[in-house]
Amino acid sequence: MPKHPCLACHKNVGNTKAVCCNICELWIHFECTDLDESYYKSLCDMVKTLGHHIYNCNSCKKSSVEMKRRVELLNKELSEVKEAVKENSSKIKEHAAMINENNAKIKLLENQETTRDNDDIYKELADRESRRDNLVFYQVGEADPTVKVGDDRKTHDKNLFLEIIDQIEVQINFERDIKFMSRTGEYQAPQKNPRPLLIGFKDSKVREKILTNAKKLGRTECNHISISPDLTKRQREDDNKLRLETERLNENMDEEEATNFKYRLVGQRGQRRIIKQRVYEERTHAGGKRRRSQTKGDSP
Repeated sequence: MPKHPCLACHKNVGNTKAVCCNICELWIHFECTDLDESYYKSLCDMVKTLGHHIYNCNSCKKSSVEMKRRVELLNKELSEVKEAVKENSSKIKEHAAMINENNAKIKLLENQETTRDNDDIYKELADRESRRDNLVFYQVGEADPTVKVGDDRKTHDKNLFLEIIDQIEVQINFERDIKFMSRTGEYQAPQKNPRPLLIGFKDSKVREKILTNAKKLGRTECNHISISPDLTKRQREDDNKLRLETERLNENMDEEEATNFKYRLVGQRGQRRIIKQRVYEERTHAGGKRRRSQTKGDSP
């Protein structure tokens, strides 16, 4: 194989007239080029003067043209990409500004919501505190509609209240222990159901004594009456949710579990919790059976 094959005839280029391509650095015989003597001489003079010459073979010329075309195409595409990036960067900045603005609005709303939540909590706590020494008596009959004088109606309520208190064996001095007594809601005749009787106590011990003894009402002539703490709207809603949850738990028990267990609400209203109780049968003195409950545990 020739050491320096000619690009055209592929024969070895020795000490004959030849020229080297600046791009591919391969040699070609002068006779195999389309150069004339004057141009060849100028290439030789260039080497002597500058130390190099400028010549591209036909293949490299064609490649250079194609490469130039591709470079120009790439430059055009690059310019388009730069413009797109510039446009997108502008849009990204706009979107970032919008996001920051929206985040600020969200944070403001969250702070407002937190403030409202805190306000609601404070109001709820204040409402509970204002009701702390009150009791509500339900199904306490009201005075006859013919009784028009307010003081006479109040006297009627007072006498019924004292009768109820006597039935559950609580000693009380009305003037000393009672802060106020009133009916909740507006009176409308005829009144189907008596309005709840709201009573405020000066002495919390008297209030607690009444609540403790309230269970005795079931064994008296006042067994239709119930006594409850004065609950806020939220406490009443929570209490109702507990009641519904207790019903749901009992309804979802299978037959075997329902035979042996039962879910119940225990504690005062406003402080109640769900417990699961074991149920068993016990013979009565008359030879019959009755179901009794034994506490199994707290709510699941």
